[in-house]
Amino acid sequence: MAPELNFKTVGIVGAGPAGCICAKFLSDSGVRVVVFEKGKILGTILPTGGGKCNLAHAQYDFKELAKNYPRGEKFLYSVFSRFSTADTVEFFKSIGVEVYTREDNRIFPVSNLSTDVRSKFLKALKRVNFVSETVKSVNKLDNGYGISTDKSSYFFDTVVIATGGMTKNMIPAGLDINIVEPVQSLVGFMTNKNFNELAGVSLKNVKYKNYSGDILFTHKGVSGPLIYTISSIKAQDDFPYTLNFSLAGNISNPQELLNKNSHKEIKNLIGQFLPKSFAQWLLKDLAIPDNIPCCLIDGKTRD
Repeated sequence: MAPELNFKTVGIVGAGPAGCICAKFLSDSGVRVVVFEKGKILGTILPTGGGKCNLAHAQYDFKELAKNYPRGEKFLYSVFSRFSTADTVEFFKSIGVEVYTREDNRIFPVSNLSTDVRSKFLKALKRVNFVSETVKSVNKLDNGYGISTDKSSYFFDTVVIATGGMTKNMIPAGLDINIVEPVQSLVGFMTNKNFNELAGVSLKNVKYKNYSGDILFTHKGVSGPLIYTISSIKAQDDFPYTLNFSLAGNISNPQELLNKNSHKEIKNLIGQFLPKSFAQWLLKDLAIPDNIPCCLIDGKTRD
């Protein structure tokens, strides 16, 4: 059962997925909704999933889902417990978007087209009024809220701010709301060391502290799922910093491994656990001949 609302008009700043889903629920409840968006309505969903529109992640336990957001894990418990992955899927089905789940647990529309999702989403918002104006300020008034744009002024019973990283500039003065300064997150890293030779090479199941995932070398550094996780965890840290990884955690005793494969060339031994191109790069970086048999590697080199 939908909650009973004690307001008749709502102004929403921002027409991304969050603002538009909010507008849909409110308008379905009989509220008069006005959404302010200076750019393209739902334009941010078009590039998601490479244009195929990655809608959600198929993790239905809200606590497990929240673990994917290291800095906001506990905060998101209440959010995901009230609007879950199942609710997300049900929402898209309700507007005519059928979905399927890939092996990597990413949920996509059956059409594999973000343009199709946007079209059906917009059709479901027919009772919502969109205003293509730039919001300059949101002000708390005695009996509601005022929104001032580059063209006019508006009044609403309440206001929803859904502007993403620009939210800080929209919070009305006098409200006790703490906004954490936005920083870059979910990004690749530029490295001091040149990994240009390894550009395009991927390492699987790399471990960093209690996290694990894949790393992809780029022309300027490193990227990939594990790097994105680390960039989120360390988003508030100052650059530069050093990261230590376990690249082959399934090797419990490297010395024993060398002894058991004494006649095998070192590049071939390392190549059993890591991409051969990375093994050759690593040996070159350590000034170790890649064709040397394991039995001829001295103690210092073994270490």
